[in-house]
Amino acid sequence: MKVELIKQEGTKVSFKLTVDNEKFESAIVKAYNKNKGKYNIPGFRKGKAPRKVIETHYGKGVFYSDAIDIVFPEVYPAAIDELKIDPIDMPSIDVDIKYRFPVSRIFPDYNPQGHGFCAATKMNLEGKVIAALTLETLTSPSSNG
Repeated sequence: MKVELIKQEGTKVSFKLTVDNEKFESAIVKAYNKNKGKYNIPGFRKGKAPRKVIETHYGKGVFYSDAIDIVFPEVYPAAIDELKIDPIDMPSIDVDIKYRFPVSRIFPDYNPQGHGFCAATKMNLEGKVIAALTLETLTSPSSNG
């Protein structure tokens, strides 16, 4: 968990609270186990559909709201203790979910003369190039001798 004070104006305090992926994933699993009986997926008995199937049908964030309800009471008291504030009202929450995971895409460039892949570029999810790889092109059997 990471807490960052954004601004403090009089009695109003704004801060950013970042939760670890492992802790949020754990909360998603708890939310799935709590709510899996509510989803009726064709081919599965009620409450027996795997989490990935439910997320495919209803969207990846189907359990995010309940996961936030699970994880927030665990991390909020530690955050206000760390910032040394004494709240007198319920907080208003603005959720920005950036569920990060190591995924990359590889886009090869095709070389029709060499009948092979001549280059591949590895990009992250934001479309920024993080690695580039150039490969030897395949040659025809007659050029190998």
